[in-house]
Amino acid sequence: PVKLGVWISNVKSRRGTLTPQRAAQLNELGIHWE
Repeated sequence: PVKLGVWISNVKSRRGTLTPQRAAQLNELGIHWE
């Protein structure tokens, strides 16, 4: 299993390659990019 903190870190590091739809879904989950 992947730890949530590691997953979030990976997503944030790849945010430039996320589709707008995926980014919007993550925003709805409360992922803050700053």
